[in-house]
Amino acid sequence: MMVDSALIDRYDETRDKLDSFLNNTNEKIRIYDISKKLNISEAELLSIKIGQGVSFLNIDDFYIFFNEIKLLDKLMFLTRNDDAVHEKIVDTNKLEIIKDKNIIINYNNYLLLKLKIAEIKYVFSESKKHNNMILQSFQFFNHFGRAILKIYLKSENKIIYDNLINKYIEIYN
Repeated sequence: MMVDSALIDRYDETRDKLDSFLNNTNEKIRIYDISKKLNISEAELLSIKIGQGVSFLNIDDFYIFFNEIKLLDKLMFLTRNDDAVHEKIVDTNKLEIIKDKNIIINYNNYLLLKLKIAEIKYVFSESKKHNNMILQSFQFFNHFGRAILKIYLKSENKIIYDNLINKYIEIYN
């Protein structure tokens, strides 16, 4: 399969901007903030790290996927925008996944999240070291590359997490 040279140039340019930014700051800065400062989407920034703790995932049925992540015992759901950040740590045995045009996730009989499936364009998994801890996550983005939802593993179920990645991983061009 032939890859468009303009896409390769964009990838190289994004990688160089990210490298330059990271080399010129001593701060521990979140990808959300880097994205804002560089005017590059979070999804593009993550794509630079494919093969370095980041994988591109292809999920055909989000209802099945969200039921599968219930095997991970404890998760943190994170959503953010320019004005607010919402984090909720949940025991997955109290999650209820409802499928209609959207995915509705109830926690302990209360609405936790209503996810518009049609808005999801890109999904990544990421495993990275942060403050001497390994953070493992699934990250969902819209077609602009803006984060819709991030789900962080908060239990010791690394094998199940890795199996999910292996089930959904797709070669990224």
